[in-house]
Amino acid sequence: MKDQGAPITEEEWLLRRVHLENFDSINPPKISLYAFKPQVKGRFPDTTGISFYRQSCIQDIEKVLAKTDETKRPKYGIVRLPVSS
Repeated sequence: MKDQGAPITEEEWLLRRVHLENFDSINPPKISLYAFKPQVKGRFPDTTGISFYRQSCIQDIEKVLAKTDETKRPKYGIVRLPVSS
């Protein structure tokens, strides 16, 4: 597992928690661009950008959902994309 303070490389993968309403289709998966826009309303507006997790810095991908209320977790998916994108 990489140290989070280590520089990000182009070979790494990023993870993002995305509400299922932002999946335009599941098979094959297509994600709405809206899933990657900062949230400007609500309890937790994105004031410093949107959140990603570095896959190389976490042991369990499920930790991406850890801050989501347990009852709401089934309404979210985890999107994995290369840093190079």
